[in-house]
Amino acid sequence: MTRADICCEIIIKLIKNPGRFSSSRFEEDKLTISLKNFFCDMVLTILYVKALGVVFLCFLADCKPNFTKTPSSSNKVYVDEGAYYIELSWDYNIDGETVSWVDFMYKGSVGNDVLIARKFPNKQLQVSPANGYKGRFSFAGKISGNVTFTIWFITKNDERTFEFKVYFTSILNPWIRNSVELIVVGKSCARNDLSKKIYIYSFCNNSRRCTKCDLP
Repeated sequence: MTRADICCEIIIKLIKNPGRFSSSRFEEDKLTISLKNFFCDMVLTILYVKALGVVFLCFLADCKPNFTKTPSSSNKVYVDEGAYYIELSWDYNIDGETVSWVDFMYKGSVGNDVLIARKFPNKQLQVSPANGYKGRFSFAGKISGNVTFTIWFITKNDERTFEFKVYFTSILNPWIRNSVELIVVGKSCARNDLSKKIYIYSFCNNSRRCTKCDLP
């Protein structure tokens, strides 16, 4: 017989014969303890059911960390060759998770991820010296929700796909990532012939890729 059954039986007996237990202090203590245990079990059960409900609703809503802002909705960002800098910013909702660190990378020639920089909480930005960005790469923001990476002194070699990745301590949601293609607009549209200049300038404006606008 469970505690609940015992409590119900005692309550029913008290209702039928309220004076039955009044003469025994032992029976009163037993009743009090049983009632306390019964109500404690009820409270714990209610809390457990509520917790399950929150988890279930979270599952239905697909609760997990996600990006709320990226450098471009089209995943393409344009910058002039020789520009002083370009900023790439991300905002994201960590949904209660704890951030372990963030990585900023680019895609190598064979599709591999090449690390540019890594940022741990409350630590200095670590920029890899082997990727060509040492001394012209910086970080601003908080890795717990919003970051801005700045690439300085833009060259044609910066035209590549960059990737930002946030790592969490969670096993269920280990990381989120987002990629953006940086397109460097070249300066090869100048010609001595004015008519060619006009034609090339117009073509460049339509394609946004001046490096493809050269005439033979």
